[in-house]
This record gives sequence, C-alpha cells and structure tokens, in this order.
Amino acid sequence: MGLLSRVELDEQQIVIVRPLLGKRVVERRRLLEVTTSGRLMNVITLIYHATDANGLATEALESAPLPSVADHGELLELLQSALPASPRS
Repeated sequence: MGLLSRVELDEQQIVIVRPLLGKRVVERRRLLEVTTSGRLMNVITLIYHATDANGLATEALESAPLPSVADHGELLELLQSALPASPRS
C-alpha cells in the first residue's frame, strides 16, 4: 500500500493519494500549518480549514498525515513555502 501512495502538488492544491483510503484534496489557500512528528519516522501533517457543504472554508480545522516519501525534506520545504502569508498585526 505504501508504495502506491503519493503526494501531488500544483499551484492550487495538494492531493494525497492512498489506494485503500482514496484521494484527499487540500486547497493551498486553506492550508494553515505544516508540522512534523514522530521519533523513528517523521510524519508530515497538514493542518487546514475544513469546508462546509457549499465548499466554503469554515473555522473548523482538519488534519491530514502524509504518506512517507523518498524526498521527505524537499516535500516539507515545498509545503512550508505553500503556506499563505500570515497577516501582519
């Protein structure tokens, strides 16, 4: 299963594909945080705003752990650069 899992990135979205779990799409504009966790194997997790039935962003947050990839560090950098600029106080 792990060999067929993948993460796809483009200008608008991040797509997480897992054969048995299906596909999850996260729009980059909804991305709030990218974190890593784990002792033996670092897992990258996306934190993002959920959407309602109409596809509009809500205040609720969802998370999506990513499958392991060969270029973990490069993926983490790409995802961190995809974070929207935070508004200045």
